[in-house]
Amino acid sequence: MNTLSAHRRPLLQMSALRLLIFLAGGIFLFGGCDKKPAPTETTAVGQNNNSAPEQIPANNPGPAVGSGPRVVPVAVAASAGDSAKLAQLTQVLRRFGVEHRRVPQSLNEVVAAGYLAALPAAPAGKQFAIDGKHMQVVLENK
Repeated sequence: MNTLSAHRRPLLQMSALRLLIFLAGGIFLFGGCDKKPAPTETTAVGQNNNSAPEQIPANNPGPAVGSGPRVVPVAVAASAGDSAKLAQLTQVLRRFGVEHRRVPQSLNEVVAAGYLAALPAAPAGKQFAIDGKHMQVVLENK
């Protein structure tokens, strides 16, 4: 019986050592998770003081202060090809969708919200439409 208890004692000491190492590792890994980064100084429009000021067109003051993210309208070049126009319009549509968490009723709503300077001209006999399932702008027959 004396040999049995002498045999178990190193096992108990080994288990205690493993438990201690496990707990120390857990504290080391998860101890710093709640630390937050140091705050940075911001200006009234939410830009860091280190960055250059945002250029906003004079004819579009943007949304009212505190109403959400500042929107700078995108101007789609009239000389751009149809696929380039569709790509730009799709990017603007997706930005609107992410920021408003919904699909707009029409591209005119995207223009009215200030995301587009103006709706570009569609090719003859076609019109721009929203494919809500794939969240993209497509050309369809009038």
